[in-house]
Amino acid sequence: LKACSLARTARVNIPASLPRGTGQELINESSSIRAVASMQPMHALLLGAIIPSAATAADCLAKGLDDCLTKPGCAWFTYNPVGECNVCRAVYGKQIDVIGCRDWQPEHYCQNIIFLPLQHEFGGDPKAPAFRNVMRHYQITQGNGIAGSHFKKHSACNVWCDPNPPHACYGSPMVFNDCSAANEESCLKRQGCSWFSYRKGGGCRLCDLWFGNQAAVTGCRDWSPKSYCGGTIFTSAVEMYGKSPANMDFKEALRHYTVTEKEGDSQAQCSVYCNPDNPDACWGDVKQAVTCDAGTMDECLKKPGCRWFSYKDQDDCPLCKKWFGDQANVTGCHDWNPQEYCEEIIFVAAKDRYDGKTSNNSFKQAIAHYHVSQGRGDPGDSRVKEARCSVWCDLAPPGGCSAQLRSLGEVKGVNYGGRFIPEHYLQLEGYAQLFNG
Repeated sequence: LKACSLARTARVNIPASLPRGTGQELINESSSIRAVASMQPMHALLLGAIIPSAATAADCLAKGLDDCLTKPGCAWFTYNPVGECNVCRAVYGKQIDVIGCRDWQPEHYCQNIIFLPLQHEFGGDPKAPAFRNVMRHYQITQGNGIAGSHFKKHSACNVWCDPNPPHACYGSPMVFNDCSAANEESCLKRQGCSWFSYRKGGGCRLCDLWFGNQAAVTGCRDWSPKSYCGGTIFTSAVEMYGKSPANMDFKEALRHYTVTEKEGDSQAQCSVYCNPDNPDACWGDVKQAVTCDAGTMDECLKKPGCRWFSYKDQDDCPLCKKWFGDQANVTGCHDWNPQEYCEEIIFVAAKDRYDGKTSNNSFKQAIAHYHVSQGRGDPGDSRVKEARCSVWCDLAPPGGCSAQLRSLGEVKGVNYGGRFIPEHYLQLEGYAQLFNG
């Protein structure tokens, strides 16, 4: 209380740009500011500087939440992380300086006590999902100051960014729903909450590059599905992708992110839509997720977006059985990207479990057992496009190998002035019969 009283008498302007460091060099030598120097270094400066305008000078000494809300001018400030938050611990320490029953104004709390130190110490982009998620761990409960009243208003710190240049961002409180649930079942029972998930499926290197372990963009949240797909995922991904969002690999990556809004609802997934007159003018939105539950290839290929992945055991393949057992986890009807299937699910997993070189013939032959079948997207065309996984190795140093999707029954040859002539050295099937007689 003495420290608070002394800090209220201080009139210190917050520097426009705070230099990195311990914060001690920023503390004014006056006795009023020295009184709060025992706090976290950044907060010693910030609290001493903003309390005069952020506080109401109310007596907020309280035993707990309910006691706090009976006191006029007081609010309950909490730290409520979903899972681990290493950044929170690094920036705010044991949190004692930023929680409890206080006479702070929520707007000043979110901007000056949470946002500014986070921006200074964390150094991240305020528009990034990870930054916003850290902010939302800090929450405020307000009452009406009347004993016996059950009125409670909940809000969480959030980031608001000006849509106009220079697009400055600020910390601001936002009314929220309590979505602190660890699983989908308990999440969907909470009012205003939805379950946001990442389907790894056939693997997604872009997703891993963009959002790491996905914790910042998944879980139980009170986000709008449209803003999730169009903002949190699409906008953030476009900035990190650096190429046209009309590219197929970008579109496939966004389909890994799904939303379930209510119990019993089917999943929706993020998708990319582009203007047909301007393919680079794209946006993210939510649509009904593809369901690929099918027991046969014919049934599977009738489902939009689904493909049939199979293991062809035309000859014995000890390596295949060693790598994937009964093959159930790498076959069946799925919405996986065929190239990612060959590269991530088959090649990378097999490479990790193989003792030899990926350029060995035994390795190449084993990879070729895995096939992909897909329809042509035309209801009147029942023909099936088939391909198989293969291994391609660069003959030039360092001679690395990678997975490649190859068409079945492909024709190879040499084009001599417009005439396509198969050559003997290509060892094509049927070559001898082609020139026999």
